[in-house]
Amino acid sequence: KKVLTTTLNANFQLESVINESSDSITITRTMFDEICEDLFLSVMEVINESLVDCSSMMEQSIDHIVLVGGSARIPKLQNLIEDKFRKVLNRSVNPDEAIAVGAALRAVNMRHENSTPALGLPPNFILLEVVPHSLGIEIEDKKVEHIISKGAHFPKDG
Repeated sequence: KKVLTTTLNANFQLESVINESSDSITITRTMFDEICEDLFLSVMEVINESLVDCSSMMEQSIDHIVLVGGSARIPKLQNLIEDKFRKVLNRSVNPDEAIAVGAALRAVNMRHENSTPALGLPPNFILLEVVPHSLGIEIEDKKVEHIISKGAHFPKDG
């Protein structure tokens, strides 16, 4: 995955433990994209569900799109997201550093609730944690009784 983000093909040496031979295989970026097509479509489904869940947010109201994590570098995924939003991705943020910065902001926020001005953040900056999926218990006939709704803030006050 990593090699194919910057080149059009990658060679892999496959070592055999049983007969002590090795084989070489070349995978092109196109082959990689075809193999991962279902995963890319799943990512797009999550994006669409997120937009529906945030009914107050319209696609047109999104100013910048920043991808974080290792998969943020996959050209096919970048293209799908740019096509969806008709915007060029903001590539000024290192995808790996963004995760570390987010974790650091969370840690500072947990330690000092009113520290955003000292960090150079706007005074109205709010960092919230939310539940990514509804949580519940199974009751009769395999029905689920939801206890905590998807998107609920935690820890819950009161």
